[in-house]
Formats: sequence, C-alpha cells, structure tokens
Amino acid sequence: MVIKKVNEKANAMKLFVKKVVIDMGTYTYTATIKNDMRFELAMDYVGAGISFREAAAAVQHARVRTNTPKVQGMADLIVAKSVRVLVAVGLQMIAKLIDDPSVWAFSRAGDGSTHRGKSFFDLRTRVCYRGFLIKLHLVAIPMFERHTAAKFFRLIVNFLDELYVNWRAKLLGFSSDGENTITGRHGDLVTLIVREAENDAIRFWCPPHHIDIVVKKSAECIFEGSWVNILYEFSVYLRAQNNLIIKMNVNPAKLPTADWWIVTYAISPAIDLIDFTQLQSQSLVIPQQEEHIEQLIASLNVFFSVDIVYGDHADAYVITGYVSSRLP
Repeated sequence: MVIKKVNEKANAMKLFVKKVVIDMGTYTYTATIKNDMRFELAMDYVGAGISFREAAAAVQHARVRTNTPKVQGMADLIVAKSVRVLVAVGLQMIAKLIDDPSVWAFSRAGDGSTHRGKSFFDLRTRVCYRGFLIKLHLVAIPMFERHTAAKFFRLIVNFLDELYVNWRAKLLGFSSDGENTITGRHGDLVTLIVREAENDAIRFWCPPHHIDIVVKKSAECIFEGSWVNILYEFSVYLRAQNNLIIKMNVNPAKLPTADWWIVTYAISPAIDLIDFTQLQSQSLVIPQQEEHIEQLIASLNVFFSVDIVYGDHADAYVITGYVSSRLP
C-alpha cells in the first residue's frame, strides 16, 4: 500500500519540475504544457462538469470530427495531470492575491457537502483586492474520516498553512453553514479557526443551525427531560415496525403515556414554528435573518406567555415553567 501511494504521488508530480531559489532558500515548481491546444480543450470539457475519462473521449471525438491531429493522444491520466497543473496555478494566484499589500484582511466560509457519494468540505474566501470585493471558491477538500470539528480543523489549518503561511494575521472572520460539529460556542470548528487568528476575528453561524442548538437544549428540559428520549424511542420503533402495527394491530413496546401526548399537544405549535427544514430552505441576507428571528421570538413569546428580561437582571433570570395557549 505504501509503495502504491509513493508511485501515485510520483506519477502526479511528473509535470512539475522543482527549482531551488538559492538567494531565498526556498524552491518553486515549474510545469510545462507542450500541447496548449489539447490542454485548453480538455480543461474546457472538465470545466463543463464531465469526468476525466469523458473529457479524454470528448477530445478524441473532437480530433476526429475536426481532423485536427494536434489534439490527438489524449487519455484520462493526461487530463488528471492537466487538472493538477490548473489547480496549482489557481491556488498560487489566490496566494499572491491575499499577499497583496492592498489586502489587509479576508474572511472565510466553510460548509460540508456530498458529491457522488463522497464527502467534501467546501472552503470559500472573500477579499477586498485593490478596491474590488472578490469572492472565491477556494477548494473542496475530500473527507475520508469522521466529520468531527477536530478533523475539519486540522485539515483546514494544514491546507491554509501550505497556501499562505501568514493567513492568521489577516483573518477577519469565519462563517459556516453546517452541522453541530461546525456550530457551537466552545469546541466547534468556527471557534477553533477564530482562535488561530492573531487579531480579534468575527464568528458567523448559520441562524437555522444556531437555533437548532438552542432548541435541542430547550427540548431536553421538557417533561423533566424525558420527552425527547420517549420521542426518539417511539419514532425509531414506528419506522421499523409500521407495517407490523397496521397488519396485526399491535401496540408498540415504547408507546408513550397519556401525559406525554398532552405535553406534545401543548408544544406542537412551537414545533411547527421552529421547523428546521423550512428555516434552512430560505435564502435571507443578514438583515432579513435578524427580522425573521425577531418575528420567531415574538411568536414564541405570545404562545408561551413569556416576558423578555433585558439589562442586568437578564443573566439571573431563569424560566421555570411556561403557559401554553392550547391548554387552560
């Protein structure tokens, strides 16, 4: 396995020639494209969203149809090497852009996604370059391990260190639209990245995911902490045994009590208000997000008859119960 990995890396670096800069004590890489027409045509096909093998086949078809011998000899391995060159050049240009004297700060945004069954972490950046605001999709990093905040953090920091070593001095903020490992207050990804900054940086979270964390904590207090556990056990049983219940008319072993159903009935309008899927589906700018959250809080206050406490007494104020508008 180790020999295979070494051979794969050596094959991937064949187009790159290492050149040592004696005066600076560093080194650079140079890549030579011998057939620029074939290279540009293959990159056009890859940019259209087709795979390396399909791009190689498309170049061959183009050669036959146009009778252009100059683009012959294309294979998927050549396409892969060409993409590596293009990615390397793109990352080098981004590094030079961030290092420009006019760029005193930049912000980053991360989000996990899945493409063709493989998990990726998308990293985007926004910089003000010589008076122009530029948004860049920096890289999509493949994830082959568990999606924990620590693994995301280590992967991103290693990448940023290789891209631009002084990124900590210019980091202005980091935002994320992701799961619980990315949002939070202490050990989440956003907080860990911001801690690396040499100056004070701003943390941005996706409002629906941030609301989700608060709602989960609040739900753990309902029905003396057992409401969520009973709901989970009951839903798992129903998903596994729904056909058995219908055909045999049997009661599930985890059937909730009457008290649990009363509590669920009392809070069901709040569950409808805090619909995570609906909140996440809306594309709102920051002012619209704040307005939406304020309306949500106002609706919950009316429903539960909760008084908001501001000022010095807010930290010591604890709600020990609530009044539902659905029950007397």
